[in-house]
Amino acid sequence: MHYPKDYFLSSVRFFLLLSCCSLLTSQENVRAWQPPAEFWTLSSTGSRASLRGLQICDEDQTIWACGNNSTVLRSEDLGQTWSQVSPQGYEKMDFRSIAAWDKQNAMIASAGTPAVVLATKDGGSHWHEVIRRSEEKAFFDGLKFFNRQQGIVFSDPVDEKWLILTTADSGKTWIEVPKSALPLLKEGEAAFAASNSALYVSADGKAWIGTGGIQSDHSKIYRSNNFGRTWQESSSPLPSGEASGIFSISQDKTGRLVAVGGDYRPDKASPHTAVFSDDQGATWQLASVEPKSFRSSVIALPHTSETQTSWLATGPTGTDISEDGSTWKPCSETGFHVLATNSSGIVVAVGSDGRFGMARLNQN
Repeated sequence: MHYPKDYFLSSVRFFLLLSCCSLLTSQENVRAWQPPAEFWTLSSTGSRASLRGLQICDEDQTIWACGNNSTVLRSEDLGQTWSQVSPQGYEKMDFRSIAAWDKQNAMIASAGTPAVVLATKDGGSHWHEVIRRSEEKAFFDGLKFFNRQQGIVFSDPVDEKWLILTTADSGKTWIEVPKSALPLLKEGEAAFAASNSALYVSADGKAWIGTGGIQSDHSKIYRSNNFGRTWQESSSPLPSGEASGIFSISQDKTGRLVAVGGDYRPDKASPHTAVFSDDQGATWQLASVEPKSFRSSVIALPHTSETQTSWLATGPTGTDISEDGSTWKPCSETGFHVLATNSSGIVVAVGSDGRFGMARLNQN
């Protein structure tokens, strides 16, 4: 689904090392949990692009980012310096989805028609097409990998059903999921390609897609338990409309799913912005204290103990943190389009005008 140009508020610089919150075990004297007073260390990628795809690699801590005007960026030093590694011949394309494993291997997917997926094996020096779809309504919203071999990419509806392709050989070949295995969508229903996270996948083959695009009191979530081969439908209490719905989904180690969104238009209110599920997405409920405005990306943070999980959400007007995915508190007035984290506790974010933010999490 088309997503408009940036509308960020002016930002100030924040320099920080995020500290984890400690909770007293005594029920009579529980310390109130507070988000950090400051969060992001901000810098520039050297690009003016609107960046919406982001990956930080566990293998070597390389960061990849992509966005409009065919922009693809790579950093090998955690964002201190960046290289422009954009594909040649695709200058008018908008790349909003990315999957990467290390400084050499990555894939990007375009948001627009024709819908293409490109791959590189040499750090972006050369790119080659692995998918091209020229249907009028083809528009890739998300590209994710369950593991190094198995991946999935999905497009806005073509002939009233998702266009979904899967791979089992690290993206060398892709197979289209038969239309007979996919749910029939309502007219206008689609996904938002705002952060490559309307699609979320887990290592055990589960996948979730959040939608909007139709005027309704309930946005939709589609879920698969078999690497995207078949799908089931459920509803959430997050409202859906032409410019509103679910924009991002993530899951923590306890199995809780959190989805965020709202209405992306800066002159429109978002009465609800966050929901969560404790039954693998079959049912959803509103967060008890929601972010105050539209959020385009949510992630579960890796730094927490066995009994606690923290969450982070961001959007054009700021960044919020939550201990449980239900009660949210603002932690920065600086916002981005998309978040990413790795197992080392590094959180990164990119947004408009090539903006880059990073925070290091203390490990428990």
